Amino acid sequence: QQQNRLRRLLVYKWPYPLERIVESCLEHMELLAAVEQGEMEWAATLMRRHLEVASRVHSARTDQ
Repeated sequence: QQQNRLRRLLVYKWPYPLERIVESCLEHMELLAAVEQGEMEWAATLMRRHLEVASRVHSARTDQ
């Protein structure tokens, strides 16, 4: 089942440019590192920033 999920993920047509996907993953990793270190206020700031950027990117894409 896991192999099939990975296979589907690889062929999925992402609706965003690769650069944005990589940037989003890096944002997630930074957020997780903050949580791991117990820096919850910083993690909350990172989450807000991530959601703001993601919202702008999504809005710009759906406005086209």
